[in-house]
Amino acid sequence: MRIILLITAFALNCAYFIKAQEVRVFTLAKTIELASENSLESFRVKNLYRSNYWSYRTYRAERLPGLSLNMTPISYNRQFVQRYDYEQNIDVFKDQSTINSYGRLSLSQNVDFTGGTIYIDSEIGYLRNFGATKLSQFSTVPVRIGYYQSLFGFNQFKWDRKIEPLKFEIAKREFLVNMESISKSATQYFFSLVLAQRIYDIEMTTLRTNEQMYGIGLERQKIAAITKADLLTLKLDVVNAGNSVKAAEAELKKCRFDFASYIGIDPENDIRVMIPGAPQLLNISYERAKEQASINNPTLQDLQKQLMTSEMNLEKVRREALFSAKLSASVGFNQVGPNLASAYHSPLRQDLVSVSLSLPLIDWGIRKGKYNMANNLLKATEISVEQSRVAFYQNVMTACDDLEMLMKQISSASEAMDLSEMAYEDTKQRFVIGKVDVNALSIAQSRMTTAQKNYITILRSYWLSYFELRKLTLFDFENNVPLSVDFDLIHGL
Repeated sequence: MRIILLITAFALNCAYFIKAQEVRVFTLAKTIELASENSLESFRVKNLYRSNYWSYRTYRAERLPGLSLNMTPISYNRQFVQRYDYEQNIDVFKDQSTINSYGRLSLSQNVDFTGGTIYIDSEIGYLRNFGATKLSQFSTVPVRIGYYQSLFGFNQFKWDRKIEPLKFEIAKREFLVNMESISKSATQYFFSLVLAQRIYDIEMTTLRTNEQMYGIGLERQKIAAITKADLLTLKLDVVNAGNSVKAAEAELKKCRFDFASYIGIDPENDIRVMIPGAPQLLNISYERAKEQASINNPTLQDLQKQLMTSEMNLEKVRREALFSAKLSASVGFNQVGPNLASAYHSPLRQDLVSVSLSLPLIDWGIRKGKYNMANNLLKATEISVEQSRVAFYQNVMTACDDLEMLMKQISSASEAMDLSEMAYEDTKQRFVIGKVDVNALSIAQSRMTTAQKNYITILRSYWLSYFELRKLTLFDFENNVPLSVDFDLIHGL
């Protein structure tokens, strides 16, 4: 029997040890780290950045020389075609069958400054006729250098060179902003669990204390040292504390599940979070925060991009309102022969120059209307950009003021929490020796609970405000470095 009891006790201890091993304790820093790696929002943000990255890579690739091969390996055509019969002086239809082959190898390069394209190519063609007249011919262009572009037209390459790198820089900064938003969300879930955990601990402590006080009240009743009303009040406190424990436990489970789901861990594990200590006092002036925000935040860069896009659209409309002219020029060699060798023998000079014009004479004011629309849109964009810039700096100022205020409140809230705990312990001891009544004990207990909740709430507000300022400035004020430092090394693909 003793052996069975020992085995049972050992099994229970092992089960308790395994259960204890499942308890995971999280700090705020660890929570943010896991959320940045595992949360669904982080996956969305990272994939959005990858999309922008490959878009920029595509733009860079389009600026490099391109080599292309166009081919028609074989084309067979049999049909009746109209031909002039010199002997009968009439047009007749004759059966004609042909086989064609064609190939062109071209190396081209876009020229950003002019908006044109320069190319070097080589061509070869083969033609064979069947029917009454049989003929085989090769046509070659061993080498040809050419250039074509729109004259006095809109140069998209020039504007892409300005806007595309800026768009990618904005994408990198927006990635950092989104990661700071994840930090804020993780902080919110973290402190929600901290508060729920703390409330549950308080309610459990309150329940045990009320049960202890009720036991003391029962002992006093035996010597008529307490009124029946006070004893009933103590019993009511026990009942209310039990109900509060159940409500706090349900809220704790909910917050624990939300916390685990967001940072991507198993919600079945027993999770506890450590209340952060008082944060490091940071002297962050508005001028310093504004300077870093001006340098790092993508909002201002995006406003710049909006202005550039509106200016680009205005120039495009203005140039398209004028006449359209295109230039195409090439110089090279070509030859024709009955076989491939003769087609490359003694090639002849080939010069091609083409200028085309298109001038709308009557458009009933369409071009003027488009120009006025684009011009008015640019002016509206300028006003909107200025308003957004003012609002942005106002948000930076507000974040700085909030952080400074919360720094001061944390110190006073911590002091209030310590004082309320000392006052409660003193009141509880005085109640035990009969120096104070039940009401004084309840008031002291309520004050202590409120002070603890206030401290956690202010601490949460501080960290949320701190990450909001980081999101606006993209600057790490604790380590005094921009968040974009070593970005390409850390997040490069």
